[in-house]
Amino acid sequence: MEFLQSLDLSSAPLLICGSCVLCLVGGVLLFGLQIVGGLLGAAGDILELFVGLVSGGPAQWCGCLVLIFGIGICAAVIFAAAAGLSACETNPTNFCTLFGR
Repeated sequence: MEFLQSLDLSSAPLLICGSCVLCLVGGVLLFGLQIVGGLLGAAGDILELFVGLVSGGPAQWCGCLVLIFGIGICAAVIFAAAAGLSACETNPTNFCTLFGR
């Protein structure tokens, strides 16, 4: 308790401000880490659901159906890109300049 007798009060406001800043920064970091953890957990749950569906999940046909729809969407995108590139001579667009036509 002898150190309280030689305490310099000119540094007390700095000590109080430093403690307040430390508490505020700590609170913000803890709250931010909970938000990031929650978002990563939600993304992991969605990925787990998708992988479960593709791998056969609760019903055996559901995974195959999702895979077939995914392949169909990829084929539709390829078909639309090919159709868009074949019409570059009659209707030039930014899509054509993207592929150098």
